[in-house]
Amino acid sequence: MRRSAFDFVDSYYDILHTIGATLREEYAPALLRMQAMDPHDLVTPDTVFSSANSIYGFVYRLILDNHKKGSL
Repeated sequence: MRRSAFDFVDSYYDILHTIGATLREEYAPALLRMQAMDPHDLVTPDTVFSSANSIYGFVYRLILDNHKKGSL
């Protein structure tokens, strides 16, 4: 089932919490930076995800990218 930008925004903080429970400590700073971001700024209103799992993958990738940028 396809998911919209609204679904992303609505579930963003829950997804961060779920992913955060499984991440190693070294990713904690990136996770905190992600929690401070407004999810409305991360997607456009016309963004569509193929499934709920793809939203998780998108958020996970954002955390990894944020970690990489923060460690430079």
